[in-house]
Amino acid sequence: MIQHSILLFIVLVVFVAGVYWAKTQRVFQSAFRFLPVPFWCYFLPMLASTFGLFPDSSPLYGFLSRFVLPLCLAMLLIHVDLLSVAQAGQKALLMMGVALLGIVCGAVVSFSALQAFLPPESWKAVGALSGSWMGGSANMLAIKEALSTPDSVFAPMIVVDTFLVYGWMALLIFLAGYQDKFDAWNGARTEGIKGLDVTFSEGNAQSGALSSVIGLLGVSLGLALGSIYIGDRLPAVGAVLSHKTWTVLIVSTSALVFSFWFNRSQLVNPKASVFLEKTGMFVLYVLLASMGARAKLTVILDAPVFLLFGLLCLLVHGVILFVGARLLRAPLFLMAAASQSCLGGPISGPLVAAVYRPALAGVGLLLAIIGNVFGTYLGLIVARICQWMG
Repeated sequence: MIQHSILLFIVLVVFVAGVYWAKTQRVFQSAFRFLPVPFWCYFLPMLASTFGLFPDSSPLYGFLSRFVLPLCLAMLLIHVDLLSVAQAGQKALLMMGVALLGIVCGAVVSFSALQAFLPPESWKAVGALSGSWMGGSANMLAIKEALSTPDSVFAPMIVVDTFLVYGWMALLIFLAGYQDKFDAWNGARTEGIKGLDVTFSEGNAQSGALSSVIGLLGVSLGLALGSIYIGDRLPAVGAVLSHKTWTVLIVSTSALVFSFWFNRSQLVNPKASVFLEKTGMFVLYVLLASMGARAKLTVILDAPVFLLFGLLCLLVHGVILFVGARLLRAPLFLMAAASQSCLGGPISGPLVAAVYRPALAGVGLLLAIIGNVFGTYLGLIVARICQWMG
C-alpha cells in the first residue's frame, strides 16, 4: 500500500496521464467510445484501491480538497461565456431546466422513500450526487467538501455515479435510432434550435499566449486563495453553510463574475484560455482519481440501497423529462442532450448530442455549461431539503 503523500500524488498523476495516453491509442478506442475519460479516472484507482494499492486516508487527500479543489473550480469556470448560453434557444433552455428539475425531484423523492434504510448523514452524499448529476464531477467534489461528507457514505455514491451515468448514456444512445418515430408521435418542433460553434476563436488578443497563461493562472490562484481566506472567516450557518461551503460558493461566483468581464474583453489570448481549460480538466481528473482511490468496488455490496437510490432517482428524472418534452413538443434529440448534459457534464453531453445530430453538438456543450454553473448551488439546496426531511 502506498502511504507516502508525494509518492501517492505521483501515482495518481500517472494514472490520469495513462488514461490520456490510452485515449490516443487506436487499440483502446473501443474502450473510450461509450466510457469516456472521467469514468476511467474514477474506476481504475477504485479498482486499485479494492486490491489494496491506495490507503483509505492520507494527508494528501486533505490537501487536494482544501487547496487544489478551489483552484480547479476557478480554472474551469473562469472562461465560461454566460451570454453565449442564451444562443441555444428558448426551447433548449427550457428542456435543460426540466432536466435539472428532474434530478432535484428524483433525489428528493428517492431520499424520502429510502431514508429509513440509508445510514446517517446520507443527505450529504445525496447532495453531492445531485450536484454531479446536474453539473458534473467538479460540482460533486465541491459539494462533498463543502458539506464535509464522510467517506463512508460518499464512497458508495461514487460507485453509483460511475456505473449508472454511463449506463444511462448507453440507453440514450440506443434511443437515437427511434428519434424520427418519437418526434413524429410527439409533434416535435425544432424552430429556434441552432447549431453552435462554441470553441474559442482566434480573435485579436492584445497579449501573447505565455503572458496570458501566467495571468490567468495568477487570477485563478488569487480567486482560490482569496475564497479560502474569506470562507474561513465567514460565520457557519447550520450544517450546510459551513466554512467550506462559503469557500466553494465564493470561488464559483467570483470566477463566473470574472469570466463575464474576460469574455467581453480582448486582453487574453484565446489559446491561453484553452490551455487553462485543459489544465483545469487534468487537475479535475487527478481529484477524481483521488476520490476513486478512497473507494472500493465492494462498498456497494455493503450498501445496495445506494444503488436502488440511484436507479429510482434516474426513473423520476426520466419521467419528468418525458413529460416536459411532451408539453414543450421538444424533439428526442433535445431531451437526450439535456439529460446527458446534466448527468455527464461537458464531456459526454456533446457526445450524445452528436449521436443524434452531429451539427448540434454545440448545443449539448452549452447545456452542460448551464449545469456546471448551477449544479453546485442546486446540489446544496437538495442537501438542505434532504437534511430537513431527515
